[in-house]
Amino acid sequence: MRGLALSLSLLAASSTAAAATKPACAKGLYMVVARGSEEPAGTGVTGNLTSQIAAKVPNSQVVAVDYPATLTDYEDSEGDGVKAMQQLLNNYGQACPGSKIAVLGYSQGAQVSTDSICGGAGEPFIDDKAMSDEVMNSVVAVAIFGDPTHVANLTYDRGTSVNDGLFNRSAASVDVCKKYASRIISYCDKGDIYCDAGGNQTVHHLYIERYGDEIVDFVVSQYEKSTSTG
Repeated sequence: MRGLALSLSLLAASSTAAAATKPACAKGLYMVVARGSEEPAGTGVTGNLTSQIAAKVPNSQVVAVDYPATLTDYEDSEGDGVKAMQQLLNNYGQACPGSKIAVLGYSQGAQVSTDSICGGAGEPFIDDKAMSDEVMNSVVAVAIFGDPTHVANLTYDRGTSVNDGLFNRSAASVDVCKKYASRIISYCDKGDIYCDAGGNQTVHHLYIERYGDEIVDFVVSQYEKSTSTG
């Protein structure tokens, strides 16, 4: 009897813990943000965009991916970011089916976003699996800028870049991204040291200033289209 009582007690505690960690479902957008390298914990400069989006889409939530965002151990940091983002997306997708999700990422956070959605970029990075179709059915917008794994001349590319980024992205991962091309925008400008493999560090920091309004409009438009079609 004592053993049964203990088992029931542990089960109740486990259920309570699970309930406590279950995400609250947003009536608007659930925005998952991966900040850039060396930005302080939180949403980084991308928070300027999510604040504007939330003002236009009431009852939205913004969640920052909890990961190192460091340069010195970039591969490990980026891999941690992918694990954390995919866990957020999976947990929310399971808890809130039919909800609307937007993913935003800058610099290293852009690679985290693309790897999370489309699968790992390839060597030397971890071969992460792409997000499931079930979760992706809820993802209405993916907005990234300064992605070091940028691939030139894709239909969802924006900006002035005509070169691939610093790191390779596998053909298999690109093929997955193409499935979601209508929901993705990826900004990269000519000369960017990371996404264009150029020599200009300054360009890498100008995306919010140059394209912030476009990114906000894209995410809001994608949300509105998704609600009008179910």
